[in-house]
Amino acid sequence: MPTSLLTYCVRSRWFMHLRLSPTLLTLAIVVLFAVKPISAYSQQHALIAKHVPDLVTSGQSSVVGRVDSTHVLQLAISLPLRNESELKSLIREIYDPKSPNYHHYLNATEFTQRFGPSEGDYNKVIAWSRAKGLHVRGTPSNRRLIDVEGSVDTINQAFGVTLTNYLDSAKSRVFFAPDREPIVDLRVQLLSVSGLDNAYPPATSLKRDRRVSHDPEELQSLATLGTGSGPGASYTPSDMRAAYYGSGTLTGTGQTVAIFRWMAI
Repeated sequence: MPTSLLTYCVRSRWFMHLRLSPTLLTLAIVVLFAVKPISAYSQQHALIAKHVPDLVTSGQSSVVGRVDSTHVLQLAISLPLRNESELKSLIREIYDPKSPNYHHYLNATEFTQRFGPSEGDYNKVIAWSRAKGLHVRGTPSNRRLIDVEGSVDTINQAFGVTLTNYLDSAKSRVFFAPDREPIVDLRVQLLSVSGLDNAYPPATSLKRDRRVSHDPEELQSLATLGTGSGPGASYTPSDMRAAYYGSGTLTGTGQTVAIFRWMAI
C-alpha cells in the first residue's frame, strides 16, 4: 500500500540517504498519495444493461441543459439472476414429457432460493444505496429489485452520470437521460437501473372498437362487419373456445395455468 510504503520510508529514515532536492521529495510524496485515488477509480463497475438511449447515441437529439439537481426521481435497481445455465436447463426439463421435472413448477420462494440474487448481495446493494444518500422505498421478497428515490444530484453522484435534458428533433419533445453509462463503486454486479430516462414514454397498443353500440338496429348492422358473436361483433369466451379448441369436450379440467407478475404498477 502507498501509505505503508511512505510510513516505512519515514520510520527507516531511508529517504535521508537520498540526495533529493525539496522539490523532488515533495513530488515523490505526491505521487505516492496519488496512487490511492487511481486505485479507487479502478473499483468502479459498469452495469450489464445499457442506459444511454439510442436517441442520444445516434445524434438525433441535442442537449438542452442539465436536469434540475433538486428534482426527485424514483428508480428501480435490478440485480441479475444466479445460476442462469441451470435455470435454462430446468425450463427445458419442465416442458419435456420425458423428464422427471416435467410440469414440476417452482413456487416464488423456491425460485428465489435457487436463482434469485443471494441475500448477502441484496443486503450489500441496500446498504450501498443508503450510503449514497438514496431513500430505499421497497425491497420485494424475490430480491430482484430495490426501489429507491433521491434527488438528481444524489443520483448523479451515486451512478457517475449527469442527467441531461435532450430535445428529440424528430418529435419536438424534451426528455431526460444520462449523458454516459452509469458506473458504481460496488462489487455486486447490477443488471440495470430503471427510471434514469424517459426517452420512450409508455404507450398503449390497445385499440378499442368504437363501433360498439346499444342500439339494437345498429348492432345488427355492425354484426355483419365482424366475426365475433358478442355485441357489435365482439368476441366472447365461446368464440375463443371455438377458435382454439373446436367442438371437442375440453372443459379445462386438469389444466395447469402459471400466473406471474413482474412488478406492481
